[in-house]
Amino acid sequence: MKIEELRGATLLSFVNAMSTERLHGEAFRAFLEDNLDLARWGFRLSHMAHDKKGGVTKVVYNSDRCRVRFSLSNLGRGPEEDELPVEYGRLYAPDDSLSMILNGEECWCWHNSVPLLVLFLEGFSPTEIVDLQEKEGRLPRPPLLAAYDRSEEGRELGRIYPPASIIRREGQIWSHFGDTLFDVFDLRRPDLWEKYKNFLERYYQGYYQVHPRPHFRGDASPPWDRIC
Repeated sequence: MKIEELRGATLLSFVNAMSTERLHGEAFRAFLEDNLDLARWGFRLSHMAHDKKGGVTKVVYNSDRCRVRFSLSNLGRGPEEDELPVEYGRLYAPDDSLSMILNGEECWCWHNSVPLLVLFLEGFSPTEIVDLQEKEGRLPRPPLLAAYDRSEEGRELGRIYPPASIIRREGQIWSHFGDTLFDVFDLRRPDLWEKYKNFLERYYQGYYQVHPRPHFRGDASPPWDRIC
């Protein structure tokens, strides 16, 4: 089903049908592949798994540059409450873990596109982002995505079936940035990776100057700017 066909009664009918099928993997995979031009960017299915107990279906695609992971989750609620993180990883990122040990240190190996990666690609500086965050009380919404959020389609899909709006959003990110996005994670482009790492280090340094990082007893997770 194409996203542009999901309007009014058709959208409601689609959501009702997905209520029993979406979390078993194949229906979700078909919906992804109907609405994202995976082949154009060289992506091939690498991994698919459904965790019935956790209510999560993960679909991972690989290209020769990077990995992209879609994790549809819902713990017994209606489809309108489905959540869909979309994450990018370098080719060594594991299928089922957010972090890994590399060179003796634990680091975050899957990375959301929104908002920091897109803000990086749009040319925002870490200082600009921290300043806007303080002014607005939240991370700034990238202009590319704010326009879609305000559109009729974005509002309707976001209200009735949020994963559809997220897939559409991701497609717009791919179309807008193209190779520039995927090259950030390419092991053959360490220059771009170092620029992104430096961007995150500077952002979190500035953010934690204003909001000191809380420390919880027993929390051994790596700092957010330690990425791999």
